[in-house]
Amino acid sequence: MDTWLTRVDLPADHDTADALADLERLHRVAALMTEALTSEQESQHATAVIERFHTLLQTTAAACGRRFPDNPPERDQLVAALYDEAKANRSRFEQHAILRSTHDELLSAVAGFHQTSQRLAAELAALARASKVDDPSALAEAVRRRQRHTLLSASLEEVIQAIPARGDKLDALISEAANADGSRLEAQLAELTDRITDLDRQRTNQAELTGSKKTELAQLDGSPAAARAAAEAEISVAALIEESEEYLRLQVARTIVARCMEDYLQAQQDPILLRASDLFTRLTLGRFSGLELDHEHDAPLVLARRASELLSVNQLSEGTTDQLYLALRLASLERYAEEDRTLPFTVDDIFITFDDHRTRAALAILNEMADRFQMIVFTHHPHLIDLARQELPAGRLHVHSLPVFTPGRSDASPAQGAERLCRVCRQPLTYSGRGRPPVECETCSRARR
Repeated sequence: MDTWLTRVDLPADHDTADALADLERLHRVAALMTEALTSEQESQHATAVIERFHTLLQTTAAACGRRFPDNPPERDQLVAALYDEAKANRSRFEQHAILRSTHDELLSAVAGFHQTSQRLAAELAALARASKVDDPSALAEAVRRRQRHTLLSASLEEVIQAIPARGDKLDALISEAANADGSRLEAQLAELTDRITDLDRQRTNQAELTGSKKTELAQLDGSPAAARAAAEAEISVAALIEESEEYLRLQVARTIVARCMEDYLQAQQDPILLRASDLFTRLTLGRFSGLELDHEHDAPLVLARRASELLSVNQLSEGTTDQLYLALRLASLERYAEEDRTLPFTVDDIFITFDDHRTRAALAILNEMADRFQMIVFTHHPHLIDLARQELPAGRLHVHSLPVFTPGRSDASPAQGAERLCRVCRQPLTYSGRGRPPVECETCSRARR
């Protein structure tokens, strides 16, 4: 026992109990040393992992353009920031994948649309060749011409069916109608209309008389009165037949005259409408592509075309309506000039509803026509004079200032820069220079109301 205790460096004088206690303590020390050794190994492993992590973090920070901090807390903040960026990048990558898929779908759709467009272009080209037009964009005009041709052909067929003449007689009638005077035909048409109305009234009276006579005849027997009534009835029937033939003849004549008048008006209106359409497009700066006639009403209506829609005058703004009126008036003026009936052109504040761009366009058109007509434009807006000086060439504009008319005053002053006074209280009026100038101040206007 003593020898064994000495061998393990324990006192030899210990008894068995003490020796067991020492051995127990040695066992615990050995366990603690083993545990310490394991902890040291784990610590070394953790240190190695931390070092590898820091190396990887440093490499990642450098790849992301970040500074690798020396302070551990700052490293923790860097890890959190890199984590947030990684999450954001992953989200962006997913969005990019979605957008890429959408992009591919859109490319496929575009390819399909391109094929459809090519097919439609080929069909339009075939239609253009069949319609004998140079450009497919002119197909719409060709369709309108075809519709108009169909309408006119139907109207011509109705006229031909209504006219009793055929062959050479019809050609002679057409020649006579082409050389007829429109104003004289209009007077004849009015006279024929009155005559037809009178014949309708007479026919109605004769029908009523015939009916009453037949009733009387049915009530009579074979007496002389019955014979007399029968004779009167025969006379009435003969008169009715004669009047009916006259009515039919006048009705046919009325139809012929009406058709001739319509052809005459059409021949006069088309050149004016074409010229007005061109002027209207210029006045509206291309916003409207032209003018067309609506023949679906008793009297043709002028419609303004904007892209694919036709607008009536009631659907236009006040300024566009004024530009439409100006285009029609200028076109009519040119038509009169072609017939050696040149007239001066005089307007009063026609540009009051125009903006500056459309005013310049209108001034350019007036300048083009000024060599053929005398252009007189009245205005009380000084800024229009400035626009005209900017737009028109030198020597084309002549400004004449008129005296200002003030009720109750005998003296006159120049229009430009003159003070406007209330016509009631004679106090100065405030006027901006645009729109219709006031004639009363606000106080007098409210008091009068």
